[in-house]
Amino acid sequence: MKAVLILILTFSIGLGVAQSIFPQNLLEDQNNSLVIRSFAEGFYQGQGLTNRFIDKFIYGGHISDELKQEVESQLKTEENRMGLCFRTGIKFYDLSDSLFKGKHWGISIGLEHQQLITSSFTQDLFHAVFFGNADRIGQDLNMGPTRLSAVQFQSLKFNLVNKKNHCEFGFSVVKGQSNITFNADQFRLSTEANLSEITLVSQASLFQSNTNSTGFFAGNGIGAALNAVYFIPIKSLSGKQKAKSDESETEKVTIGHLKFEIDNFGFINWMSDPSIYQTDSTYSYSGFEIQDLFNQDISNLVDTEVLADSLLPTRQTSPYNTILPAVFSVSFEPTADKNNSISGMAGAWYQIMANARPVVYGGVRYRLNERFSGAIVGLVGGYATINAGLQLTYSGSKIGAVIATNNLIGMVSKNGNGRHLNFGVICKF
Repeated sequence: MKAVLILILTFSIGLGVAQSIFPQNLLEDQNNSLVIRSFAEGFYQGQGLTNRFIDKFIYGGHISDELKQEVESQLKTEENRMGLCFRTGIKFYDLSDSLFKGKHWGISIGLEHQQLITSSFTQDLFHAVFFGNADRIGQDLNMGPTRLSAVQFQSLKFNLVNKKNHCEFGFSVVKGQSNITFNADQFRLSTEANLSEITLVSQASLFQSNTNSTGFFAGNGIGAALNAVYFIPIKSLSGKQKAKSDESETEKVTIGHLKFEIDNFGFINWMSDPSIYQTDSTYSYSGFEIQDLFNQDISNLVDTEVLADSLLPTRQTSPYNTILPAVFSVSFEPTADKNNSISGMAGAWYQIMANARPVVYGGVRYRLNERFSGAIVGLVGGYATINAGLQLTYSGSKIGAVIATNNLIGMVSKNGNGRHLNFGVICKF
């Protein structure tokens, strides 16, 4: 049991997809023939898992019983969430008017690498790993439902850009590097009050890609995905009055844009020597009766066949499919106003297959001058409850850069839950 959560925690807290709340606006780049964007983003975050606990778990150090109890007291009975992501990529836009012999069209080609590891676990599973079951005699340790998903993949993206309608859409070819999907609907350990019997009830499945080839260039799966971005202009209900003949009419102005985005909505088929394990069993052990301590046959101390069937199910080899951790997002970006240095921002996103809650955010952006601006936001959801984000942006005529975090509390406090950083660079030609 201890190995199960250690495996989950190790995967979920290691090197560090939180969707960035500071996307670059395609509308700002349409007057450039060639645009190149690159980014790198990483995070780890766990509900109830403080940085004091995570740092010692990763880098070493004594984890006191007081710290374990503090963490356990912040966990819910079920659905404690944690996640890790590292992703990086580069994207090329050709927005020249000569493309397709039409001034409204452009194309984009992108390369992206993504690693996403997430989990949902119970408070009892944490207790079993860090305290054992000695203090739960006569009680059940409900270590399920437990979920673990770990996937690494690379994608080659091809998109069409329609500058007139402010949209971008296309598809990706996806190469699957590695995958582990573990689901335990039931995972219960019971110890009789008189210590006469211990029972483990398990109903679980494990899907795993080829373990003999896990490097960056491993091609253990192949898939496809859809991607789309669409900007909808939001007009003001009233604007300036202008003369027209003897009448006047209200001129509507664009106060901002709603941005809808779908990223990596697709699948991967894992077909290169995958493994599937499934179990639905109850294993009980009531001890071994010793009649003669000095003349005892211990060959049948444990029924190894029953134990193997219960805890080590037979490996099956068959291709399987997984859904990519697609992100669906909507955001509002106000139109830049040179006469107003302060503007608002708001949005939401949800990442499927990531054991995370939907995220809703809102904040304020402050423009220091024509080149520098900053923003601060509040967030609810994801792998925590409430958090804050910070962004600093440089916008030059040919080069732009951004550094941001969605977890400001975690970046500055050991009592925060995880860390997050996002870097981006834009070159315009």
